[in-house]
Amino acid sequence: MITVTEFYSAFGIDGEIPDGDFIVIDEQVRVMAKQNEVTLIFDSIHGTPQDLKRLFEVSRTLGEVVPFTTKSGKLAMKILCEEQTIQTTAVVQQVDLSMTLMLAS
Repeated sequence: MITVTEFYSAFGIDGEIPDGDFIVIDEQVRVMAKQNEVTLIFDSIHGTPQDLKRLFEVSRTLGEVVPFTTKSGKLAMKILCEEQTIQTTAVVQQVDLSMTLMLAS
């Protein structure tokens, strides 16, 4: 489980974010946090076969991550969180690592 307000605060967002809304990081990645998952949508990645392969490789290295594509064809992933323990700091680190690995050219 993550503390949603603490998660967003780690990315410089203070205050409440309406449930279901995304924040945009560096105009490249949309992020939405819930207590049991974080969704990342990589708007700046075009979805070439190499990008898709990298998405699956990054997902595999992070643990409980589900890679997917959106209806519009954007690459995305969901980082799943255990409900029994607070994992906010670990999930923030996973999001940072995901963005670093996915956005590296």
